[in-house]
Amino acid sequence: MDRILNGPTSEVWIDPWVQYLKSDVGGPAVKFHCKTPVKSLVFDPASDRIIGVILGNSAAPVSDSEAFYVAAVPVEAMIDILANTPEILEHSPSLKLLPKLQVSWMSGLVCYLRKRDVPMCPGHVVYLNSNWALTSISQNQFWEKKIDQYGKPDIKGVISVIISDWFEPGNHSGRPACEAEHHADVERETFLEIQDHIKAAAGVDLDEKNIAGWFVDPALIFHKHLLGLMPAGEFVERRKRPSPSSADLNVVLVDKNKDPLFINTVGSWPWRPTERTGIANLFLASDYIKTNTDLATMEGANEAARRAVNGVLDAAQSTCRRCEIFEFDEPAPLAPFKAIDKRLFDLGLPHPSTFGDPLAYLGATATRQRRERGAR
Repeated sequence: MDRILNGPTSEVWIDPWVQYLKSDVGGPAVKFHCKTPVKSLVFDPASDRIIGVILGNSAAPVSDSEAFYVAAVPVEAMIDILANTPEILEHSPSLKLLPKLQVSWMSGLVCYLRKRDVPMCPGHVVYLNSNWALTSISQNQFWEKKIDQYGKPDIKGVISVIISDWFEPGNHSGRPACEAEHHADVERETFLEIQDHIKAAAGVDLDEKNIAGWFVDPALIFHKHLLGLMPAGEFVERRKRPSPSSADLNVVLVDKNKDPLFINTVGSWPWRPTERTGIANLFLASDYIKTNTDLATMEGANEAARRAVNGVLDAAQSTCRRCEIFEFDEPAPLAPFKAIDKRLFDLGLPHPSTFGDPLAYLGATATRQRRERGAR
């Protein structure tokens, strides 16, 4: 039931959208201040309006007191902007609660296949027993322009993998992903956890020799610790392993994730603002605001944007048609299964999958063995 893009995200979605906004088709062209972060907003208490933004280290704001401002930034970025514009908080009390919201790491890597593509599954794969909470998708099967047409004819497949738990010890390494000493450590554990799940699946063969290389999310900053600048005792304690030989000039650790992800936590709903801030011309459009989607996804951010657009249209007293906001009705046939799950949880009993997973594993193994015998 997923909707999958038919090519690389930038090529089929982001770049065409940016080009459309830069053109004057359908309205005035949008001016982009690329690679210049918003440092703060300029607020006029007398009119209760935002009258401009300050970009980067510029002292002069980009001003327009008649404009509508939509903050489509992650929660941690909005917190930084508000820290530099604290006067806004007295006029929009709901924004005072943003620091209570939590973010975590949800970053990934891309695996390139050299000789042949491995579709794996016609959609997303969830690795239920992965300590690093892996999900993946084999992309090439959905792309209209295949990956070997992008200048590397010997590359035949691409698998995108997300690591959703960076702080749980890996199934094989016994170490969290956030303590990886090198990109290769993340790549190796990710591959092994994928192999654990697909090795029994009929028709799926992700051979390590078929891997041409990996690309790790550039938001992950691997920090170099020069051995001469770190006490040996501290080094050993942090690594939980013997110190490297003197031939190693430096060691690398995941030091920072520049793009953490907002996560829903129990009781956090009252802390989340709506798209309307209470300031006449300031609106929010991001996955942390209150939406029916209620999840940190592109769909959640999309709904937030539609809500923000409706807020702008209302404030402008526009007669234009409003964006549709969708409700999510769960299929009735799922209700009995949810009731059983809740009852088992209340009784402190295991989830039904605890019993179903071994049966599914045995079934997949038997299917694979039958196919192998038939092939011989």
